[in-house]
Amino acid sequence: MKKEGYLLNRPTPLLYTFVSRGKNGVIPKAIALQEIDIQLYNLALLDYDEENKVWLDDSNTNNGDLSKIMATVAQTIVLFLDSNPTFCIYIEANSNSRNRLYHRIMTNYQAEFELYFNIEASINDKREPFDIGKKYDNFYIRKK
Repeated sequence: MKKEGYLLNRPTPLLYTFVSRGKNGVIPKAIALQEIDIQLYNLALLDYDEENKVWLDDSNTNNGDLSKIMATVAQTIVLFLDSNPTFCIYIEANSNSRNRLYHRIMTNYQAEFELYFNIEASINDKREPFDIGKKYDNFYIRKK
């Protein structure tokens, strides 16, 4: 990857953890993959809630390290699909800000991803090849 991400740990085959370090301190984060259909895995970016001891997918920490987090998500996609070349990653945001983040990841890493992956996206349940200029509801990434 062209940008450096955080060091990843992989406590389970479907969970990658890392620590965000920025203006708001040290924040545990994770990228979870969950099978939602045969060989189709949903990707979620999570923050750890220390108070309730749970992972949350709806928080926005604004830790000042967005570029490094984007690189970490991209790195995770590459690692997961390299280990599971017949699988497909599905990404659907649960908020407008998270959708913008995922769109930025797809845009920033499109040239690198397209060397190894097929990227599709959908608008109103209609799938098509990813186009940087369009706003999508979700994304599909699979190994070529």
